Amino acid sequence: MSTSPAHSTSSRSCSTTAHVDTKLQNVEMTTIPNAGDKQYHDDLLFKTIDGNDIGLDVIISYRIDPQKAPFIVQYVAVDDFELKDKSSARWHAAGRATSSAS
Repeated sequence: MSTSPAHSTSSRSCSTTAHVDTKLQNVEMTTIPNAGDKQYHDDLLFKTIDGNDIGLDVIISYRIDPQKAPFIVQYVAVDDFELKDKSSARWHAAGRATSSAS
């Protein structure tokens, strides 16, 4: 059984062990419920210059630098689930900020 590269360290809570995977990860945000990482539609919504609203399905790929994993575990997220959840919320906020700036 092969194991994926990961970084484990003690988390912000002393009673649990944190784990973030350092191999390539994908976050899928789509308008189709249950098709992406969420049970609901979570596509990115934007307003075009001419005032129309559009939704974009996106897949974002990322990889955590193993040397930076301890920082991520200490200050950002204690596991992959929390990291993906916070990341998609951040990308949604960025989309709303771009839409409202138009």
